Amino acid sequence: MFHARKIAAAAGLAGWLLCACATLDEDAARVRARFGATAGVADLQGALGFQIGQSGVVNPVGGSTLGDLGLEDGDTAPGFEVEVDLGSPRLILSSVVTGSSGSGVLTDQFELLDDQNGFGTEFIRFEPGTELASTLDLAVHRAVLMFGVVGTETFDAALGFGLEAVDIEGTFRGQAALYDPGGQVGPEELRSARIDSLLPLPVVAASVSKDLGSFRLEGDLRWIEATSGSKDASVLGFGLAARFGPWRYFDAVVGYRSSRMDISYQSGGQSAVVDVELTGPFVGFGLSF
Repeated sequence: MFHARKIAAAAGLAGWLLCACATLDEDAARVRARFGATAGVADLQGALGFQIGQSGVVNPVGGSTLGDLGLEDGDTAPGFEVEVDLGSPRLILSSVVTGSSGSGVLTDQFELLDDQNGFGTEFIRFEPGTELASTLDLAVHRAVLMFGVVGTETFDAALGFGLEAVDIEGTFRGQAALYDPGGQVGPEELRSARIDSLLPLPVVAASVSKDLGSFRLEGDLRWIEATSGSKDASVLGFGLAARFGPWRYFDAVVGYRSSRMDISYQSGGQSAVVDVELTGPFVGFGLSF
């Protein structure tokens, strides 16, 4: 369901942009649109930690690694990219989605909303040493605006800015007690908890490309490092790709991509650590108009 929703949203956005560009006079507007689809494999790394606790009390939170939770081996990783090229700037929208499931043992306390009682005040507390059956769906979305700084017949370099967001949906099942902000309200039994969060961060971006006849080599980098009070966030993402495009409207691509997001915060009695990295090779194609 998670994958279907993200794929449908990306495909709908791509179709809208391409139809919009198709109505423009290319010679007058100098607009080029490209829609790309990729398929790859995902290596997931990082850690997750959540604590709800009592109202007004901020507790430090540790993080259980994805390996401890049995979530390191990612599923296939389909991706989409839409690029609208106005010469300068270029608008690039992309998404990569993957998922993993497995069983593991917690190394730190884990508190999440009770999956049975909606978005109320009750939450589940998994203690260290608890064996969890875990499922994690992860998407990385990107929207950047790139401005050319160097342009020749065979080489281009650009700088820009935008947003990179990690979209997390997870369910965790194991022996736990039920709590509310005042303390324990239910016995320890087999319970299910969930996380569903979209965490966007601003980024600065850079890209380079080199034409080699029918081949085009490309590289891009996104980065931010920020601290504000009890909130810390960092993003580091990059991509390398080789495109083969002897045809006017079609190209094939092979490459490698990586996105690392490390976010921690303490606010309103809640603490969280979301440290995830998605890396892996991919292949795909592109259609240009």
